[in-house]
Amino acid sequence: MRIADFGMRIGKGSSGWRLELPFPFRNPQSTIRILLFLLLAGRAEAQVDPSGRWHTLHTPHFRIHFRPAYRDAALTEAREAERSYGLLATELHPPRGVVDITLADDIDAANGFTTVFPTNRITIYAAPPAGDHGLLFFDSWLRLVTTHELTHVFHLDRSRGLWRGLQRVFGRAPGLFPNEYQPSWVIEGLATYYESKFTNAGRVRGSFHTQVLGADRAAGASRSPWNATLFTRWADGLVPYAYGSRFFHYLAGAVGDSVVPRFVEATSAQLIPFRVGRQVAATGRGERHPTCPARAWRRPPGACSTACSGRSRCRACRPTDAEWPTSGTTGRGRASCASWTSRRSAPSPRTASTGAWITTGWEIPS
Repeated sequence: MRIADFGMRIGKGSSGWRLELPFPFRNPQSTIRILLFLLLAGRAEAQVDPSGRWHTLHTPHFRIHFRPAYRDAALTEAREAERSYGLLATELHPPRGVVDITLADDIDAANGFTTVFPTNRITIYAAPPAGDHGLLFFDSWLRLVTTHELTHVFHLDRSRGLWRGLQRVFGRAPGLFPNEYQPSWVIEGLATYYESKFTNAGRVRGSFHTQVLGADRAAGASRSPWNATLFTRWADGLVPYAYGSRFFHYLAGAVGDSVVPRFVEATSAQLIPFRVGRQVAATGRGERHPTCPARAWRRPPGACSTACSGRSRCRACRPTDAEWPTSGTTGRGRASCASWTSRRSAPSPRTASTGAWITTGWEIPS
Protein backbone atom coordinates (compact mmCIF):
# COMPACT_ATOMS: atom_id res chain seq x y z
CA MET A 1 0.00 0.00 0.00
CA ARG A 2 1.34 3.47 -0.91
CA ILE A 3 0.67 6.67 0.95
CA ALA A 4 0.85 9.13 -1.92
CA ASP A 5 1.00 12.27 0.19
CA PHE A 6 4.23 11.22 1.88
CA GLY A 7 5.79 8.93 -0.70
CA MET A 8 5.88 5.97 1.68
CA ARG A 9 5.06 2.29 1.27
CA ILE A 10 3.70 0.00 3.91
CA GLY A 11 4.34 -3.66 3.18
CA LYS A 12 3.95 -6.99 4.96
CA GLY A 13 6.88 -9.38 5.02
CA SER A 14 8.08 -12.31 7.02
CA SER A 15 8.84 -10.13 10.00
CA GLY A 16 5.46 -8.40 9.94
CA TRP A 17 4.41 -4.96 8.85
CA ARG A 18 7.20 -2.54 8.04
CA LEU A 19 7.46 1.04 6.85
CA GLU A 20 9.55 1.54 3.71
CA LEU A 21 10.74 5.12 3.29
CA PRO A 22 11.79 6.61 -0.07
CA PHE A 23 15.48 6.48 -0.93
CA PRO A 24 16.33 10.08 0.06
CA PHE A 25 14.94 9.51 3.55
CA ARG A 26 16.85 6.24 3.88
CA ASN A 27 20.08 7.90 2.72
CA PRO A 28 20.54 11.24 4.54
CA GLN A 29 23.74 12.01 2.63
CA SER A 30 21.82 12.02 -0.66
CA THR A 31 19.21 14.33 0.85
CA ILE A 32 21.90 16.75 1.97
CA ARG A 33 23.48 16.75 -1.48
CA ILE A 34 20.13 17.40 -3.16
CA LEU A 35 19.36 20.29 -0.83
CA LEU A 36 22.83 21.74 -1.37
CA PHE A 37 22.44 21.64 -5.14
CA LEU A 38 19.02 23.30 -4.88
CA LEU A 39 20.47 26.09 -2.77
CA LEU A 40 23.43 26.68 -5.04
CA ALA A 41 21.59 26.44 -8.33
CA GLY A 42 20.83 29.86 -9.80
CA ARG A 43 17.50 30.69 -11.33
CA ALA A 44 17.27 30.06 -15.04
CA GLU A 45 16.46 33.70 -15.72
CA ALA A 46 19.66 34.74 -13.92
CA GLN A 47 21.85 33.03 -16.52
CA VAL A 48 23.16 34.94 -19.51
CA ASP A 49 23.81 32.99 -22.70
CA PRO A 50 27.60 33.26 -23.23
CA SER A 51 27.60 31.92 -26.79
CA GLY A 52 28.24 34.10 -29.80
CA ARG A 53 30.35 37.21 -30.11
CA TRP A 54 30.74 39.67 -27.25
CA HIS A 55 32.39 43.07 -27.21
CA THR A 56 33.63 45.13 -24.25
CA LEU A 57 33.43 48.89 -23.89
CA HIS A 58 35.86 50.43 -21.37
CA THR A 59 35.15 53.55 -19.30
CA PRO A 60 37.02 54.98 -16.27
CA HIS A 61 34.99 52.87 -13.82
CA PHE A 62 33.28 50.17 -15.89
CA ARG A 63 33.64 47.42 -18.42
CA ILE A 64 30.42 47.17 -20.46
CA HIS A 65 29.96 43.73 -22.06
CA PHE A 66 27.49 43.51 -24.94
CA ARG A 67 26.65 41.76 -28.18
CA PRO A 68 27.42 43.65 -31.40
CA ALA A 69 23.71 44.19 -32.06
CA TYR A 70 23.39 46.21 -28.86
CA ARG A 71 26.26 48.62 -29.41
CA ASP A 72 24.01 51.69 -29.29
CA ALA A 73 22.49 50.49 -26.02
CA ALA A 74 25.99 49.85 -24.65
CA LEU A 75 27.07 53.41 -25.47
CA THR A 76 24.00 54.72 -23.69
CA GLU A 77 24.67 52.42 -20.75
CA ALA A 78 28.27 53.66 -20.51
CA ARG A 79 27.05 57.25 -20.16
CA GLU A 80 24.37 56.32 -17.65
CA ALA A 81 26.76 54.20 -15.59
CA GLU A 82 29.33 56.99 -15.30
CA ARG A 83 26.57 59.45 -14.48
CA SER A 84 25.22 57.23 -11.70
CA TYR A 85 28.72 56.55 -10.40
CA GLY A 86 29.48 60.25 -10.10
CA LEU A 87 26.22 60.97 -8.25
CA LEU A 88 26.48 58.02 -5.86
CA ALA A 89 30.13 58.86 -5.11
CA THR A 90 29.00 62.19 -3.67
CA GLU A 91 27.28 60.29 -0.84
CA LEU A 92 28.67 56.75 -0.61
CA HIS A 93 32.22 55.45 -0.55
CA PRO A 94 33.20 54.30 -4.08
CA PRO A 95 33.60 50.54 -4.59
CA ARG A 96 36.96 48.89 -5.12
CA GLY A 97 38.10 48.15 -8.64
CA VAL A 98 36.33 48.28 -11.97
CA VAL A 99 32.67 47.25 -12.16
CA ASP A 100 31.64 44.79 -14.88
CA ILE A 101 28.23 45.42 -16.47
CA THR A 102 26.68 42.87 -18.82
CA LEU A 103 23.84 43.94 -21.09
CA ALA A 104 21.60 40.95 -21.76
CA ASP A 105 18.40 40.31 -23.66
CA ASP A 106 17.77 36.65 -22.86
CA ILE A 107 14.31 37.10 -21.42
CA ASP A 108 11.37 39.42 -21.99
CA ALA A 109 11.54 40.91 -18.52
CA ALA A 110 12.85 44.13 -17.04
CA ASN A 111 15.29 43.29 -14.29
CA GLY A 112 18.86 43.38 -13.10
CA PHE A 113 21.00 41.72 -10.47
CA THR A 114 24.30 42.37 -8.72
CA THR A 115 27.03 40.40 -7.02
CA VAL A 116 30.13 41.70 -5.23
CA PHE A 117 32.15 38.48 -5.16
CA PRO A 118 34.53 37.53 -6.57
CA THR A 119 34.34 40.96 -8.22
CA ASN A 120 31.71 43.67 -8.57
CA ARG A 121 29.39 42.55 -11.37
CA ILE A 122 26.06 43.80 -12.64
CA THR A 123 23.74 42.19 -15.19
CA ILE A 124 21.03 44.34 -16.77
CA TYR A 125 18.21 43.08 -18.95
CA ALA A 126 17.75 45.68 -21.66
CA ALA A 127 14.01 45.16 -22.18
CA PRO A 128 12.12 48.07 -20.57
CA PRO A 129 9.29 47.29 -18.14
CA ALA A 130 5.89 46.72 -19.70
CA GLY A 131 3.75 44.86 -17.16
CA ASP A 132 5.44 45.73 -13.86
CA HIS A 133 3.33 48.50 -12.36
CA GLY A 134 5.99 49.41 -9.81
CA LEU A 135 8.61 50.06 -12.50
CA LEU A 136 6.47 51.96 -15.00
CA PHE A 137 7.36 55.37 -13.53
CA PHE A 138 10.80 56.01 -15.03
CA ASP A 139 12.48 58.63 -17.19
CA SER A 140 14.99 56.18 -18.70
CA TRP A 141 14.96 52.47 -18.01
CA LEU A 142 18.73 52.11 -18.26
CA ARG A 143 19.21 55.09 -15.96
CA LEU A 144 16.81 53.72 -13.36
CA VAL A 145 18.08 50.14 -13.29
CA THR A 146 21.74 51.20 -13.45
CA THR A 147 21.37 53.55 -10.50
CA HIS A 148 19.54 50.88 -8.53
CA GLU A 149 22.03 48.08 -9.20
CA LEU A 150 25.08 50.33 -8.81
CA THR A 151 23.78 51.38 -5.39
CA HIS A 152 23.99 47.71 -4.41
CA VAL A 153 27.65 47.70 -5.46
CA PHE A 154 28.43 50.86 -3.45
CA HIS A 155 26.53 49.52 -0.45
CA LEU A 156 27.56 45.86 -0.37
CA ASP A 157 31.19 46.33 -1.39
CA ARG A 158 31.86 48.65 1.54
CA SER A 159 33.75 46.78 4.26
CA ARG A 160 35.70 48.27 7.16
CA GLY A 161 37.37 47.17 10.36
CA LEU A 162 37.56 43.45 11.01
CA TRP A 163 35.77 42.66 7.75
CA ARG A 164 38.40 44.46 5.66
CA GLY A 165 41.11 42.54 7.52
CA LEU A 166 39.41 39.21 6.83
CA GLN A 167 39.12 40.08 3.14
CA ARG A 168 42.82 40.85 2.97
CA VAL A 169 43.54 37.36 4.31
CA PHE A 170 40.82 35.29 2.60
CA GLY A 171 39.99 37.49 -0.40
CA ARG A 172 36.55 38.58 -1.52
CA ALA A 173 34.88 35.45 -0.25
CA PRO A 174 31.13 35.08 0.30
CA GLY A 175 30.18 35.86 3.87
CA LEU A 176 32.86 38.51 4.38
CA PHE A 177 30.74 41.48 3.27
CA PRO A 178 28.98 42.85 6.38
CA ASN A 179 26.23 44.81 4.63
CA GLU A 180 25.00 41.64 2.92
CA TYR A 181 23.73 40.50 6.32
CA GLN A 182 21.30 43.41 6.50
CA PRO A 183 17.58 42.63 6.08
CA SER A 184 16.15 42.86 2.59
CA TRP A 185 14.25 46.06 3.36
CA VAL A 186 17.59 47.77 4.06
CA ILE A 187 19.40 46.44 0.98
CA GLU A 188 16.56 46.93 -1.49
CA GLY A 189 15.12 49.99 0.23
CA LEU A 190 18.44 51.80 0.03
CA ALA A 191 18.80 51.08 -3.69
CA THR A 192 15.20 52.15 -4.37
CA TYR A 193 15.74 55.34 -2.36
CA TYR A 194 18.78 56.31 -4.46
CA GLU A 195 17.14 55.33 -7.74
CA SER A 196 14.44 57.89 -6.92
CA LYS A 197 16.85 60.52 -5.63
CA PHE A 198 19.23 60.46 -8.61
CA THR A 199 16.69 60.12 -11.42
CA ASN A 200 13.61 62.10 -12.32
CA ALA A 201 11.31 59.20 -11.45
CA GLY A 202 11.70 56.08 -9.32
CA ARG A 203 9.45 54.02 -7.10
CA VAL A 204 9.50 56.44 -4.18
CA ARG A 205 8.02 59.08 -6.48
CA GLY A 206 5.57 56.67 -8.09
CA SER A 207 2.15 55.89 -6.66
CA PHE A 208 2.16 52.09 -6.85
CA HIS A 209 4.25 51.42 -3.75
CA THR A 210 2.23 54.00 -1.86
CA GLN A 211 -0.88 52.03 -2.73
CA VAL A 212 0.76 48.83 -1.50
CA LEU A 213 1.47 50.47 1.84
CA GLY A 214 -2.01 51.95 1.95
CA ALA A 215 -3.55 48.53 1.32
CA ASP A 216 -1.57 47.06 4.20
CA ARG A 217 -2.77 49.88 6.42
CA ALA A 218 -6.39 49.47 5.35
CA ALA A 219 -6.20 45.77 6.18
CA GLY A 220 -4.67 46.50 9.58
CA ALA A 221 -1.58 44.56 8.54
CA SER A 222 1.16 47.17 8.26
CA ARG A 223 4.63 45.70 8.46
CA SER A 224 7.39 46.11 10.98
CA PRO A 225 11.14 45.66 10.30
CA TRP A 226 10.76 42.12 11.57
CA ASN A 227 8.51 41.05 8.69
CA ALA A 228 9.03 43.63 5.91
CA THR A 229 11.06 41.06 4.05
CA LEU A 230 10.78 39.12 0.82
CA PHE A 231 7.92 36.67 0.22
CA THR A 232 6.35 36.65 3.67
CA ARG A 233 2.82 37.46 2.46
CA TRP A 234 1.18 39.85 0.03
CA ALA A 235 2.66 41.90 -1.56
CA ASP A 236 5.49 39.37 -1.57
CA GLY A 237 8.60 40.67 -3.35
CA LEU A 238 7.44 44.30 -3.41
CA VAL A 239 7.44 44.67 0.37
CA PRO A 240 11.12 45.43 1.15
CA TYR A 241 11.33 47.87 -1.77
CA ALA A 242 8.21 49.77 -0.73
CA TYR A 243 8.76 49.92 3.02
CA GLY A 244 12.53 50.29 2.97
CA SER A 245 12.70 53.07 0.39
CA ARG A 246 9.96 55.09 2.05
CA PHE A 247 11.73 54.73 5.39
CA PHE A 248 15.07 56.02 4.07
CA HIS A 249 13.23 58.80 2.25
CA TYR A 250 11.62 59.88 5.50
CA LEU A 251 14.85 59.53 7.47
CA ALA A 252 16.80 61.70 5.05
CA GLY A 253 14.07 64.33 5.06
CA ALA A 254 13.76 64.35 8.84
CA VAL A 255 17.41 64.36 9.83
CA GLY A 256 19.42 65.28 6.74
CA ASP A 257 20.77 63.74 3.57
CA SER A 258 24.01 62.68 5.24
CA VAL A 259 22.22 60.28 7.61
CA VAL A 260 21.96 57.57 4.94
CA PRO A 261 25.70 57.56 4.04
CA ARG A 262 26.58 57.59 7.74
CA PHE A 263 24.29 54.63 8.30
CA VAL A 264 26.04 52.68 5.52
CA GLU A 265 29.45 53.51 7.01
CA ALA A 266 28.33 52.40 10.46
CA THR A 267 26.95 49.05 9.31
CA SER A 268 30.02 48.31 7.18
CA ALA A 269 32.25 48.11 10.26
CA GLN A 270 30.01 46.65 12.96
CA LEU A 271 31.13 43.39 14.48
CA ILE A 272 27.59 41.98 14.59
CA PRO A 273 26.43 42.68 11.03
CA PHE A 274 22.72 42.01 11.59
CA ARG A 275 22.14 45.12 13.70
CA VAL A 276 20.11 47.98 12.29
CA GLY A 277 18.41 49.99 15.05
CA ARG A 278 21.51 50.93 16.96
CA GLN A 279 23.13 52.35 13.84
CA VAL A 280 19.99 54.28 12.91
CA ALA A 281 19.90 55.85 16.37
CA ALA A 282 23.63 56.63 16.32
CA THR A 283 23.76 58.15 12.84
CA GLY A 284 20.47 60.03 13.24
CA ARG A 285 21.76 62.43 15.85
CA GLY A 286 20.43 65.79 14.77
CA GLU A 287 22.08 67.32 11.80
CA ARG A 288 19.31 69.89 11.55
CA HIS A 289 18.73 70.04 15.30
CA PRO A 290 21.22 68.98 17.98
CA THR A 291 18.81 67.22 20.32
CA CYS A 292 15.54 66.41 18.63
CA PRO A 293 15.50 63.63 16.02
CA ALA A 294 17.65 60.88 17.49
CA ARG A 295 16.18 61.12 20.96
CA ALA A 296 12.64 61.68 19.74
CA TRP A 297 12.68 58.31 17.98
CA ARG A 298 12.68 56.64 21.39
CA ARG A 299 9.78 58.69 22.72
CA PRO A 300 6.04 58.59 22.04
CA PRO A 301 4.80 60.80 19.19
CA GLY A 302 4.64 64.44 20.14
CA ALA A 303 7.04 64.05 23.05
CA CYS A 304 9.85 65.87 21.32
CA SER A 305 12.63 67.72 23.05
CA THR A 306 11.62 70.94 24.72
CA ALA A 307 14.41 72.61 22.80
CA CYS A 308 12.22 72.31 19.72
CA SER A 309 9.11 73.86 21.26
CA GLY A 310 8.13 77.37 20.26
CA ARG A 311 10.98 77.72 17.79
CA SER A 312 11.76 76.76 14.23
CA ARG A 313 11.68 73.02 14.62
CA CYS A 314 13.46 70.34 12.67
CA ARG A 315 11.59 68.54 9.90
CA ALA A 316 11.14 65.46 12.08
CA CYS A 317 9.11 67.56 14.54
CA ARG A 318 6.92 69.54 12.21
CA PRO A 319 4.48 68.44 9.52
CA THR A 320 6.46 67.18 6.56
CA ASP A 321 5.66 65.85 3.11
CA ALA A 322 8.24 63.07 3.49
CA GLU A 323 6.35 60.95 5.98
CA TRP A 324 6.10 57.23 5.27
CA PRO A 325 4.13 55.03 4.73
CA THR A 326 0.88 56.88 3.98
CA SER A 327 -2.32 56.03 2.22
CA GLY A 328 -3.51 57.98 -0.78
CA THR A 329 -2.02 58.38 -4.21
CA THR A 330 0.71 60.98 -3.72
CA GLY A 331 2.83 59.40 -1.00
CA ARG A 332 2.62 62.58 1.03
CA GLY A 333 1.52 62.90 4.60
CA ARG A 334 1.94 65.03 7.69
CA ALA A 335 3.36 63.62 10.85
CA SER A 336 4.81 64.48 14.20
CA CYS A 337 8.02 63.06 15.65
CA ALA A 338 8.94 59.57 14.55
CA SER A 339 9.01 56.98 17.29
CA TRP A 340 11.55 54.18 17.59
CA THR A 341 10.70 51.92 20.48
CA SER A 342 11.20 48.44 21.78
CA ARG A 343 9.73 45.44 20.00
CA ARG A 344 6.99 45.03 22.60
CA SER A 345 5.56 48.54 22.25
CA ALA A 346 5.65 50.58 19.10
CA PRO A 347 3.31 53.58 18.98
CA SER A 348 2.70 54.77 15.45
CA PRO A 349 3.20 58.29 14.07
CA ARG A 350 0.06 60.41 14.16
CA THR A 351 -0.98 63.04 11.68
CA ALA A 352 -0.29 66.54 12.90
CA SER A 353 -3.75 67.82 12.06
CA THR A 354 -6.12 65.09 13.21
CA GLY A 355 -4.07 62.85 15.47
CA ALA A 356 -5.18 59.78 13.48
CA TRP A 357 -2.82 56.87 13.11
CA ILE A 358 -0.97 56.75 9.80
CA THR A 359 0.67 53.36 10.05
CA THR A 360 2.18 50.86 12.41
CA GLY A 361 5.33 52.16 14.11
CA TRP A 362 8.53 50.43 13.13
CA GLU A 363 10.33 48.62 15.91
CA ILE A 364 13.98 48.52 14.87
CA PRO A 365 15.99 45.71 16.49
CA SER A 366 19.09 46.95 18.25
